[in-house]
Amino acid sequence: VSPACKKKDGGEKKTEKKQAVQKEEAKKAEKAKKEKEKAAAKEVTLEPVGNQMKYKQTEFSVKPGQKVKIVFNNTATSKAMKHNVIVINSSEEEGGNDVAKEVATKGMKAGKEADFVPDHDGILAHSAMADPGSKVEFTFTAPEKPGTYPYLCSYPGHFPMMQGDMKVAK
Repeated sequence: VSPACKKKDGGEKKTEKKQAVQKEEAKKAEKAKKEKEKAAAKEVTLEPVGNQMKYKQTEFSVKPGQKVKIVFNNTATSKAMKHNVIVINSSEEEGGNDVAKEVATKGMKAGKEADFVPDHDGILAHSAMADPGSKVEFTFTAPEKPGTYPYLCSYPGHFPMMQGDMKVAK
């Protein structure tokens, strides 16, 4: 083998190594970017429709594993319009609507002392009860699995009308 060929083969190996290092650095940068996106909490503000038992925002979207900060601004003026927000940890595709109904029913039994939030494995996260004119907030991590996750108000009588969906999608 001539010295020129040896030199060329060594240069090709160095180029391959350099490309492999660049590829690895690009992977690390992409991973860091994804971790940063997850670390930055997405803030979602929810509020009722006046003095009705309805959320004004019935849907919001987040990324899998993203931190989520929900601010519930109870803009109602009627003293009877106390509300909370409970996010269910099962997607609709996994029976999340049935879990939501069960949580709401058990919430009534949990009573006022528990803010009508039962001790239930189906709850991903929840707020405290918000009196009219007050704000409550809570932070949680969205599920890694894409899907549509229900949220609801468990104050007695509110669940049938006061529901929404958290869409988890890449």
